[in-house]
Amino acid sequence: MSNTKSDVLFQSGAFGGIDDYFHLKESHDRYDVYVNHDYVGQKTLFNAQEHIRDIEDFLHHEGYHQFQTSTKGNQFYINAEGRDEAIAHILKVYLSMR
Repeated sequence: MSNTKSDVLFQSGAFGGIDDYFHLKESHDRYDVYVNHDYVGQKTLFNAQEHIRDIEDFLHHEGYHQFQTSTKGNQFYINAEGRDEAIAHILKVYLSMR
């Protein structure tokens, strides 16, 4: 079996090798956002200055302070105490505009 030129370059490490191939970072990260375990939308981080915790800042700016957050993999959970419907609504609008 003969190797093509690209096979030889790839195997020699010219393209970083097979290990690097499987650990490539996407151009941007995406998080599924949930309020009290109900899906409300997806937050995409387009650059290094954006963080998933920006959602917390947004909610504080909008006057919401009674909530807790956690991240599990690419899922961002907001546990809202009492105003979950209002928080879910405002986040749906926020996430659809981003």
